Amino acid sequence: LAELRRSEEVLKYVHDSRIGEKFELFQVELGLSLHVGWAIEGPIGSDFKIDPAYLSPHVNVTIQLELVSRRYDLPLLFSESLYNLLSLRAKDRVRKLDVVSIDGQKHGLFTFPMAKDYVVHQPSTHTLGDVIKPEALDEVPLEAIESEGAEYLYVVDQDIVQWQEGLNHTLANRFREGLCHYIDGDWTEAKTALESALQADPDDGPTQAILAFMGMTGFVAPEEWAGCRPLILPASSP
Repeated sequence: LAELRRSEEVLKYVHDSRIGEKFELFQVELGLSLHVGWAIEGPIGSDFKIDPAYLSPHVNVTIQLELVSRRYDLPLLFSESLYNLLSLRAKDRVRKLDVVSIDGQKHGLFTFPMAKDYVVHQPSTHTLGDVIKPEALDEVPLEAIESEGAEYLYVVDQDIVQWQEGLNHTLANRFREGLCHYIDGDWTEAKTALESALQADPDDGPTQAILAFMGMTGFVAPEEWAGCRPLILPASSP
């Protein structure tokens, strides 16, 4: 996502006047999802062409998470199964969004919050995918930094550090409060907290999504409410 935002090749399309004539405010975007689980790999095809196929309910979960990321207006969603594998430092940087049911299984939804439209500028010697170091570590080889493990990158990698600078903490706190009430079934309190979160950021996709869902039943939790809602894919999804 970081490389996409600062890619000069991608920006050529964004600023191409021919595309702008047909698509107002054109942007190149990615939708990503992460999940963890087992899968069976097998070949499919013919004598002329063979492709690998991956069969598993976990593959289906991953696909559905990517499709529904549009509903939350976020480029990245990941499941609670993946969240449970993260380090404490990584968990401290993520945001819980919702709890959904997919094929009868309950899944917490999470994202890595990022400042909208923020771009971390790359050094002239930057190579695609490399860690962008702070100036104080310019003389330290990348190999030495990466050898410290992923945990250390949450302190050093400027794509991670700077993307979360200036995040709206009022939004985060009010949303967290509203989400707890929502899961517990107290939708009156959830509505109050989430509407307060929207005042902090009127464009927050996850807040809008949960308010819209609760509004379908007049902000009263159904009798059968079990702390999660069925995952409904966008109408445009295949």
